This record gives sequence, structure tokens and C-alpha cells, in this order.
Amino acid sequence: MSALRAKCRAAGVEYKVIKNTLLKRAIHEHDIKELDAFLEGPTALAYSTESEVEPARVLVEFAKDGEKPVVKAGMIGNRLYNAAEIKQLASLPPRDVLLAQVLGTISAPLSNFLGSVNALLASPAQLTAALEEKKGS
Repeated sequence: MSALRAKCRAAGVEYKVIKNTLLKRAIHEHDIKELDAFLEGPTALAYSTESEVEPARVLVEFAKDGEKPVVKAGMIGNRLYNAAEIKQLASLPPRDVLLAQVLGTISAPLSNFLGSVNALLASPAQLTAALEEKKGS
């Protein structure tokens, strides 16, 4: 448990073991009833104010090494995710990598277009240089 807490702290994730009755009271005050089915047995909350996906990533990665903790469900905003969906979220690359991939996808056609235009503009210059070289020899 202390190794999990250390990994959570390093990733900016808060990890708290909480009583089910207290958690039910808290979430019912915010009209969240979807989690009730998952609040049996030992329960802990993992959350982050910096990244929505980081708690899932830390927990799923830690669970790969051992059998515990077992991810039951998760909520991002008002949407409930089951354990399989949490594992999919955890497998996503970090936000900055996703943004770089989107930017690369957007800029690739523009880069190819500019390369084509540059080749068209360079061909008369290359032809002129070749003619001058031929006349010189």
C-alpha cells in the first residue's frame, strides 16, 4: 500500500481509503447514484486536480505488477466508466503526446503541399543552372 501511495504522490494523484457509508453520503449530496453498485468491500478513491486520466494510469499500471488494487469503476465529470473502460483510458498516451499527434496529423498535408510547391519552383532554377553548365562546357 505504501508503494502505491508513493507512486500516486509522484504522479500528483491523491489516494484515500474511505468508508463506503461516508462515500455514499458524500456522493448522494451531489446527486451521484451510479457508484452505489460498486461501493461494497474495501474502497479507495484516487483523484487528481491536474489530469483526469492520471489516476487510472497509475492504478492500472500498479495493478499489472500485482493483483491489488482492483479497479471497480471511475467517474470523470458526470460519466461513469466501468473497469474495462478505465483500462482503455489508462492506455492512452499523455495529453501532450496526444496534442503533438494531432498537430502532426494536421501539419503533414500542409508540409507535403509546401514540398510540392517548392519542387515546382525549384525545377526552373535547376533547369537554368543545368543549361548554364552545359553552355560553359
